Amino acid sequence: MFDDFKLIPQILLKPSDFFEKAGPQTIGELYKFWIKLSLLSSLMSFMLRISNISPTNSILQLIFGYLGEISKLSFLGGVIVFNGLLSLLIFIFMITLGFLLVLLSGLFFHLFILVFGGKGYNKTLTSVIISSTPMVIFGTIPVVSILVSVYSAVLQIIGVSKLHKFSITKSIIVVLIPMLLLLALMWQLKIFRFSFNF
Repeated sequence: MFDDFKLIPQILLKPSDFFEKAGPQTIGELYKFWIKLSLLSSLMSFMLRISNISPTNSILQLIFGYLGEISKLSFLGGVIVFNGLLSLLIFIFMITLGFLLVLLSGLFFHLFILVFGGKGYNKTLTSVIISSTPMVIFGTIPVVSILVSVYSAVLQIIGVSKLHKFSITKSIIVVLIPMLLLLALMWQLKIFRFSFNF
């Protein structure tokens, strides 16, 4: 089901139709899709870093400072190699620990769905992973990151509604409550860190 990149425009532009046709997916199928998303995300972040190399420039100048004078071509090659390796590390992280975090996130959301009478962890996980599509691909772009995070939440509400057969109102509650709790937890951790100067 998820072996084709053509699914991504359908998810972004016609999410209701997509969730109705796709239905809940196995963890294996979702993992295949997550690998594709991770690859696109890594490529996107690579292109962004290449187009704005000032942070990388500073790091490489520090590294090459110990090597003496180098040509502009060598420096450019260093920029490309450095960013390529960084993108590879990001990709590896996303398909390993990143996917594990998504599974845990899906479990957290599923606890609230169970409270409201929903069943089937695969349904919840499908909505979580599919709805993350815009955030994973475009979240590295500073200007649109807030917009795509909001749209990801909208997609998750649609996914929960279609897969668990919830009303839109119930889906909004089920999705927003855990999101707000996570934000509150992150805020508390930030305050705790600031209080103890971590």
